[in-house]
Amino acid sequence: MKRSIRRIHVPLLAPEAIKPHLVSPKQYAPGRSTALVTQSWFSANGLPPRLRAILEQAPEWSGVQMLDAWLERQVDLEDGMASPSRCDALAICSLREELGVLTVEAKLHESFDWTINARLARGLSVGETTRTRRLLERLRLPPEGSGHLRYQLLHRVLCAVLEAKRYRARHAAMLVQSFSAKASRFSEFHDLAVAMGYGTVNQDRISGPIVIEGVGLRIGWVSDPA
Repeated sequence: MKRSIRRIHVPLLAPEAIKPHLVSPKQYAPGRSTALVTQSWFSANGLPPRLRAILEQAPEWSGVQMLDAWLERQVDLEDGMASPSRCDALAICSLREELGVLTVEAKLHESFDWTINARLARGLSVGETTRTRRLLERLRLPPEGSGHLRYQLLHRVLCAVLEAKRYRARHAAMLVQSFSAKASRFSEFHDLAVAMGYGTVNQDRISGPIVIEGVGLRIGWVSDPA
């Protein structure tokens, strides 16, 4: 049975208060990306400075102000599956006279989950197979030639589009907030950018926009070493 996403929220009064909302409290351990992203956003009480600087490279995001943000935000992927997707952070932003939606994937050294090919090789359920196929379809990625892409990144990009549509926003962005000084896993992000048609992307530069389901989506890799 599909679980309802709770839409009633309370403020986070301390970074550690995120623990009950994690898949496992062990995720909030010193030096792990979950703890780092929580502390980063809690400390800023707004957009972390590095993320704001990258967003403002895009004309429509110039002067961006965060209105509200959620950590461990659940997003309905509209595929009938019981489990929602989870964003490390999601922010609703003011872009002059309209809204923009930002999703964030935090990374230290860990990968962006399995590749599509690796997931399929494990033997997925009918529902999991359908979810994977729908992710590719909605992002206009052909099944053939997309097997090397990372499953987690597909989630985060589509979440940005879907939440933008839910908030009636024309602009969205998905940023990787990397706490690694070595930019670990940047190649996995770059693979997705090329596959989606963004072309070559560079660290600490926002991409151009691609319109997906009526939403202008930009992506970027933000170096924010811990």
